Amino acid sequence: MSVTRFFLGLICVQLALSSGYWFAQTLPRGAAPFLPGPANYSVYRDVVRDFGADPTGTFNSAPAIRAAIAAGAQGHGDRGSNDTYYGTTGQPAVVFIPSGTYLLNDPLQLFVNTLLIGDPNNPPVLKSSWGWSGGYIIYAKAPSWDATLNFQVAVKNLVLDTTLMPNTMVSGIDWSVSQACQLSNIVVNMPLGSGHWGIYMTQGGSGIMMGHAGLVMNNQQYEVKNVNFYNQDIALYVQSCYTCTFIGMNFYNTPVGLDITSGGANSVILLDSTAHNVTTVVSANNGATASLVIENLLNDALVTNTISVSGYSVMGNQNITSTWIYGQALDVSSQNSASQLGGVTVASNRPSVLLNKDGRFVTVAAPSYKDYNLSRVLNVRNGTYKVAADGVTDDSASLQALIYNASANGQILFFPHGVYAVAKTLYFPPNSRVVGEVYPVISAIGSYFANESNPRPLVQIGRLGDKGVAQFTDMVFATSSILPGAKLVEINMAGNQPGDVGLWNSHPRLGGARGSTIQEQCATLNADQCKAAFMLLHLTSSSSAYIENLWAWTADHDLDKPYVNNVVHRQNIATGRGVLIEATAGTWLHGVASEHNTLYQFQYNGAANVFAALQQSETPYWQGNGSVAYAPAPWSLNSAFSDPDFSNCNAANAECRMAWYLIIQKSSHLNLYGSGFWTFFNNYQYSEGYTQTNAILLGNGNSDLKLYGIATRGNVNMVVTSRAAITSSDNKGGWGASGGILSAVLDTTPPPTSSTSSTSSTTSSTTSSTTSSTTSSTTSSTTSSTTSSTTSSTTSSTTSPSTSSTSSTTSSTTSSTTSPSTSSTSSTTSATTSSTTSSSSSTDDATSSTSSATDDATSSTSSASDDATSSSSTSSASDDATSSSSTSSASDDATNSTSSTSSASDDATSSTSSTSDDAGSTSSTSSTSDDATSSSSSSTSSTSAETSSTTSSTSSTTSSTTSSTTSSTTSSSTVAPTTSSTVAPPATTSSTVAKPTTSSTVAPPATTSSTVAKPTTSSTVSPTTVVKTTTTAPVIPVTTSSTVAKPTDTSVTLITKLPLTTSTTAALPTNDDTSTSSPAEKIELTITFKLGSAADGDKLAASIAAFLKVSESRITVTIEKTSKRGDAYTATVTIAPDANGSNDQTLATNLSTELQNPTSQTFASLDVDATSVQVAVVAVAPSTSSSSSSSSTNPASSTDPLSGQTSTATTTAMSLVLLVFCFLLF
Repeated sequence: MSVTRFFLGLICVQLALSSGYWFAQTLPRGAAPFLPGPANYSVYRDVVRDFGADPTGTFNSAPAIRAAIAAGAQGHGDRGSNDTYYGTTGQPAVVFIPSGTYLLNDPLQLFVNTLLIGDPNNPPVLKSSWGWSGGYIIYAKAPSWDATLNFQVAVKNLVLDTTLMPNTMVSGIDWSVSQACQLSNIVVNMPLGSGHWGIYMTQGGSGIMMGHAGLVMNNQQYEVKNVNFYNQDIALYVQSCYTCTFIGMNFYNTPVGLDITSGGANSVILLDSTAHNVTTVVSANNGATASLVIENLLNDALVTNTISVSGYSVMGNQNITSTWIYGQALDVSSQNSASQLGGVTVASNRPSVLLNKDGRFVTVAAPSYKDYNLSRVLNVRNGTYKVAADGVTDDSASLQALIYNASANGQILFFPHGVYAVAKTLYFPPNSRVVGEVYPVISAIGSYFANESNPRPLVQIGRLGDKGVAQFTDMVFATSSILPGAKLVEINMAGNQPGDVGLWNSHPRLGGARGSTIQEQCATLNADQCKAAFMLLHLTSSSSAYIENLWAWTADHDLDKPYVNNVVHRQNIATGRGVLIEATAGTWLHGVASEHNTLYQFQYNGAANVFAALQQSETPYWQGNGSVAYAPAPWSLNSAFSDPDFSNCNAANAECRMAWYLIIQKSSHLNLYGSGFWTFFNNYQYSEGYTQTNAILLGNGNSDLKLYGIATRGNVNMVVTSRAAITSSDNKGGWGASGGILSAVLDTTPPPTSSTSSTSSTTSSTTSSTTSSTTSSTTSSTTSSTTSSTTSSTTSSTTSPSTSSTSSTTSSTTSSTTSPSTSSTSSTTSATTSSTTSSSSSTDDATSSTSSATDDATSSTSSASDDATSSSSTSSASDDATSSSSTSSASDDATNSTSSTSSASDDATSSTSSTSDDAGSTSSTSSTSDDATSSSSSSTSSTSAETSSTTSSTSSTTSSTTSSTTSSTTSSSTVAPTTSSTVAPPATTSSTVAKPTTSSTVAPPATTSSTVAKPTTSSTVSPTTVVKTTTTAPVIPVTTSSTVAKPTDTSVTLITKLPLTTSTTAALPTNDDTSTSSPAEKIELTITFKLGSAADGDKLAASIAAFLKVSESRITVTIEKTSKRGDAYTATVTIAPDANGSNDQTLATNLSTELQNPTSQTFASLDVDATSVQVAVVAVAPSTSSSSSSSSTNPASSTDPLSGQTSTATTTAMSLVLLVFCFLLF
């Protein structure tokens, strides 16, 4: 073959593999408007077309891909060589990798503001080759910036493969990055016994550990979502983390699932996770972890230990279907201080509106719209309307016209990179889908946004009462100058299903970046002269939104030039408010941060039915002793937005008059998992000690609050309630000498009678099959009438001494207390202390093997039904907090979205990672499922639910046959938690430290009354009577939780294996990542393995069907010869969905285990290579397309319904034909 034909063949292959993905085709591309000569800088780069990378896997592609990543502006060097010129916001780059396999002899180095993206329809494979010198395939952290300054880095739709190098230390990704960073739809394949890591964070530690792990974490705070782990020695190793929330971790064939033995895992939460053939799911050391919370963990029959401590099992193979707590906890409705729990199970009581059809909290992947073709995309720079995107010219009229056009035609509205200045509110109606190229900015300009007495939204997503689809991906919202009347984002719209309305990887940002005069103005002005915006994000009462990986940031430093003449280039910005949540119909917050705002970072006011996984905040650096203004100054209070007035603080107490991290008032059914609230500075003076008085305010009128995993730094009081101030010194742990950790802060006050919210984790009274033996050891008890239903009236406020006009208005909220319900409530009276010996017997007759009674339901005898699936008419929770018990008919917005939302399929869910702290933190970790995420864990697993040992009717719940009108004030018989005798309290917990004197901080401050119809006085409903097991245990009722099925959505898949063939397609994720409004996907389970001898495929299929106890019609077996000598074969077993379209991945797990360790002669005779067995999940395209205009997906049909042009599926088929022709040239 001639050289000419060879290279023609390569070119032909490149053309054949060129993407049909619309994102790679749309024109024009973006520009960097604030770089000198922006036309000389290319934002978009195709590694094959523009830089000559080889997608056939023949030649080393590392130099070409590195060149694509680094290419800078002409005359200014590459993107990593001239930080003064580029900064971090002036160098956006989209590096697109078409489908194919790319050999890499060297690592790839990313820089800030980089999107490295593969084709989601067929993710490309980056394969480390034999010439590898070690390290990582991808270094995400820019070398010239600290990890805490590595922002806006995203890696999507890639397969990283290290299987060619089993004897060389090489791993997938070094992910030492910070906020606004995203891993999405990533698969890492590693060889067995190699010591490789999948994803690793080097920030903050030495990075040394024995063996190999899938994910090694060493940073400050994370949410890690929907990750599959296969065959690692340690799947998930937490080397250091102040607060970590893990949701959707699925462990397969590993000795250890989650390892927190290092001593650096301070607060850890594990939610909605599964374990399959795992020796120990969670491994801890005595005293190494201050807080551990596990909720809804399901194991298969091959799990040995659920929890071990210092090598000793403290919980055998036991599902945790409620909430298991180790650490400091309290119920603020009845307790003034936290107490140590040594392993206690409490009720989870999840609002059904927040759950998917499997009872898990909803996760929805960032939509890629991978099935759309180019005709379904409207590029705002295509010339239809004049759009400058230069940060100066008013683009509002043109953009509004384009928004309406795209909505009417069902098109994606694509924003190439640029700064889009708008002088009026941009309204996005239902049926809006917005995608940014790489963080384009919509920026407010002009006097329209200048009046703080009349705040106006920059971006308004729907109007009050709107329902439909409005989805935003990879966008930034900002102001071009000081505009105190600007509300950056306001969401009013609700969707028909979770994820219909959402923000993914989209960020409100003020100052600190090119494109805004704030960057220079507020470096010299005092904060009181730099009121840059009114609010960053507002979720109004009519909204229902899904938000993931959002960094609502008021700049504390300059992203582009941290130092000027060796002096910190400060950003003295006084944004009024952070994130205000008033929504009641279902809100999901995954990995959100709100930082440096004057009054508060997060406020839940009259909110209901909210799930949040990891909230992170810092206070403004300019606040504190000697600052120019004491909160609420420099802002005037606005009663329409329920601003806090700081009346609990003396006028001159600067450290008390600093922004609240979190305010919750008049709210109910909040489920908040993981909070990291850090105070580093007091008027720019760094401190390791206590520099702020208060962190969290739990105001009046709340009910059914669950806050898990609270970590603070530098705050005297972690939580302030009407009863007490919960101090850091009494709950030491976490970040430095001033760190505090609380495992659980609950408010079990029952909701008012108007509540119709159903919770998924309670059961009908028919689940009492395990209760009889506990009755004898229970005592009927009543709670005294002084239980915390009384609310102290608040005094009038005084304003900051630097404010000329005082605002003394308060909502003097009084409360008429009703004596608590004292109906018979059985409770155990034994189990006295949290870490007693086994002699402190438990009353749980079901925990015969362990005297510690860590879980009342270990017998799993009663299969409690799930209200979320049975009582469909009650799925919408009313806004309990906004209605008084007999008047105030605050109608519940949630009633418009009934249980259909709770069963919304989560097929394509999951998405980005988390946020973290910019002042020393790196954030978002591993992941987010995206487009094609592999759903390696499946749906069914019908293990019976845990049942409470003294089950009876619980408040605000109904049996599976009871109507939704059951009053939530029904008294309940509950059991106080029984403490575990097998886990010692952490070494960091100390009860001997004296509480600091904080004379004016106990009573909660008044808040100015809202103009919305919310009562200023309320009658609290008498709380359910609960008996404590001991004087130190929190009053937390135990109920049962229905079994939750395994997930069908993943973010990252980490596979340790010996490669079956050179193809990695079997491990590629295939789930759709768009909104759950599309038809639910079916899945096929595929098991492949090598054989040393031939076998009869039909007979093997029959044997497999008999072994799995499924219909033989669902099993297909193909056997292919893989050796010319005839001594090696590959078998592929496919398990199709059943007649209902369901599939249970435990079938694949059980078969995989049997093949590797045969127990029957049928499989023992196959001569299976155990190391070659691998499992994959393949999505089966739905037979019918989504016809609703609210659907966020486009059916993969041969002809586009709007344009008649060929779709992606047809384009792929044409590419395959061309590919065959190409190989004929060789």
